[in-house]
Amino acid sequence: MKTLEHPLPLTQPWSDRFRTPCGDQLVSCLPRALRPATDLARRRLSREGTAQERLRWMGIWRWSFAYEPVVAPHPARSTQPSPSGQPGAYVIPDPRVPRICIPVGDLAATQTLARPCPGFVREVIERCSVIAGIRWATWNIEGKAMVDELLDALRLGL
Repeated sequence: MKTLEHPLPLTQPWSDRFRTPCGDQLVSCLPRALRPATDLARRRLSREGTAQERLRWMGIWRWSFAYEPVVAPHPARSTQPSPSGQPGAYVIPDPRVPRICIPVGDLAATQTLARPCPGFVREVIERCSVIAGIRWATWNIEGKAMVDELLDALRLGL
């Protein structure tokens, strides 16, 4: 009887549900050429305290970085996680193809598509899966310039 081989070893930190990895472990499993772009996405998405980076088990995405918006309830108090609990973005450190996923509501999609934006951003927002009014826009991380262009177009991580 022939057994099917999984394309990635199941012992990789990214795919081991029962051991929480650290961020450095996940990034070290990525192709060397894509590590700087992935690190840039992580820095931009959590810059200046506007979002908290958390590692979450995301099922099919396995271990991923979730960026939860923070709100300042009062200028004198420290920032706290957003009450909605819905992350504003994800970095999926898939060793085969790292990705960025940004859930985009209908209003935000309309506003983004109404202004000039790169074709690769527009195409994904127009064609991505919509679940409960949220467009799960997902892009492969291809390089630092692409990450900057994407996050600038969506005005994230500024």
